[in-house]
Amino acid sequence: MKRKILLFLTMFYFLANACFADQYDYNPVNSPGPSAYDSDTYTELGWTTISVSETDVLTSVVIDYTYSTSWASEGSFHLKSPIGTYVEIASGESSGTYNHTLTNFNGEAMNGNWILWIEDSWGDGGNQATDITISFHYVAAGAPSIPSNPNPAVAATGVATSGNLTWDFGADTDTYDLWFGEAGSMTEVVTGGTAGAT
Repeated sequence: MKRKILLFLTMFYFLANACFADQYDYNPVNSPGPSAYDSDTYTELGWTTISVSETDVLTSVVIDYTYSTSWASEGSFHLKSPIGTYVEIASGESSGTYNHTLTNFNGEAMNGNWILWIEDSWGDGGNQATDITISFHYVAAGAPSIPSNPNPAVAATGVATSGNLTWDFGADTDTYDLWFGEAGSMTEVVTGGTAGAT
């Protein structure tokens, strides 16, 4: 029973935050043409720095782009955050349109200079990204924080099927819904309960 309750609380937090999620979209210029560089678009041509002024905390970064390549196995696409967190977005991709969700930056402030670049391992260029959109996802102000201190505690055993269930509401929580049951056949037992009330 406890796992189901905690699953609900976790799902509630996720769904509540999803309702408050927002994003800032940036569209950097297309990368240099396939024959304009040899090994690295940033060190050779300065492609590209993305200056982000918003200061929200990231929950994910999503990048959409069209990629063209002469030799898929040689190309790789990279992103580095203002504090130096590095992610290889993709490596060895064939020509096509792609969407990648990057979670390595979660918890970082988004403001500052982001560096986006392409590398070619053979040193003869041949890779290009166009029609790029980078979406910086964050939780908008007013979203509830994670609930904590569940009682019975996480992983508790021998818990009675009747009794009290308590937890500390996260900041900015106004109401809650409570569900019980097996996954796929849960029953809502509280709808729009007032946070902090018993």
